[in-house]
Amino acid sequence: MVVVCSNCGAPLDVHEGAAVTKCAYCGRTDGRKNLRTLHEQTPKEFVPPPRWRPPANVPAASTEEYAYKPTSQGTTGWVVLGVAISVLAVAIPLFFDLSGRAGRPTAATSAATTTASVQKVDPRILETATIDGTEEDLYRQLGGSKDPAHLTVDVAHDTWTSVEYYFHNDHVARVTFSRSRQATDDDVARIASALGIRLRLNHTWEWYGLEIELQPGLLCCNMHSYHGTPTSPGWKRQIAVAYSVLKEVVYGQKSPVGIDERREILGASRPLADLTRMDPSISIDDAPTGVPKLLPGVVVVQGSDGLEIHFRVDHPRVPHVRLRWPNTRGAKLQTIALESEDEPATGGGLAPYLDDLSRCLAKPFGAPTATDTDYLKKRKKYEFAIPGARVSLTEYDIRLASSSSAKSIPKEALATLVATLDTCR
Repeated sequence: MVVVCSNCGAPLDVHEGAAVTKCAYCGRTDGRKNLRTLHEQTPKEFVPPPRWRPPANVPAASTEEYAYKPTSQGTTGWVVLGVAISVLAVAIPLFFDLSGRAGRPTAATSAATTTASVQKVDPRILETATIDGTEEDLYRQLGGSKDPAHLTVDVAHDTWTSVEYYFHNDHVARVTFSRSRQATDDDVARIASALGIRLRLNHTWEWYGLEIELQPGLLCCNMHSYHGTPTSPGWKRQIAVAYSVLKEVVYGQKSPVGIDERREILGASRPLADLTRMDPSISIDDAPTGVPKLLPGVVVVQGSDGLEIHFRVDHPRVPHVRLRWPNTRGAKLQTIALESEDEPATGGGLAPYLDDLSRCLAKPFGAPTATDTDYLKKRKKYEFAIPGARVSLTEYDIRLASSSSAKSIPKEALATLVATLDTCR
């Protein structure tokens, strides 16, 4: 069996019956029930990495690098024995007073008993629990098994049997819901539909620092971090919104998060036709407030090279919309890019659909000019010349751009592009 260390994320080959596991890299000792399973049976080709650097989504710092230190059977046994002796050392004084007579169980005794046995909480308790406080605050609400920066809560549910909370600076930065059975294709489609998103080919999703991942045995939301620190300035709000929505998906608990906030925080999609609600002549000065009023839930990003506004639409090929204004006074909207969610290098992108999309776009815009972007790999770029603008098609995106930085994108061109793409799905 291969499990994942709860501290550094390393893959560990363990015996199926082991109650306690010590990580061969970071040395963390943990109960088997707290570890995520990668493989029920260890693959024949599995070889422990000689060195391990923790990924960004685990408690251990990604700046550390651990060498593999194999643990013997005897070591594992001593760990289990040590835990057992420690439990007895605590339990015996609790049940007997100083004179040696049996005493009544104390509050400490009850707490020790609760921790030792598996106490499952009703999923409805999660509905009222908040993750705005500290680890101790959440532990008082839910109970469970806790250690520094990590809390596991077993849930009385047939499918989603536990929730794990990981903390950064004593605030939840990652939540993992574990399943009792592997997710099917139907499960993937249902979860993505409920979230209003389209999972990538590897069943992951990312939207401005927030990452959602669906694996065979778990569903998690996580804040992207650098050296252990979340990169998004609004990460606490993002993780709270994602947790609320995921509870709705997992346990059927109605989330108070509305559609506009889901679009802003999760990147939930909106109708492609919403693009035509925006006037493409809007300037860089008016866009930061004007576009969100027309299209609530968009993300506004200001950089040294200009202004960008991002949102997602319900098109299966080009769901990510990127609007861009150059960084000059009174600049007009220069580019509307509709991008593929998956990179061509990962087997995604528009490469398989270029011919079909080119024929589709040729109906309103006329025959394109095709140029080779990579002759050996048969990659092309198609360009359509239209009055006042141009449309380009590559394996990455479809772009509508103004013919001059001083001019606006014609509103008629935008309406035609949207109507055409609506029929090319």
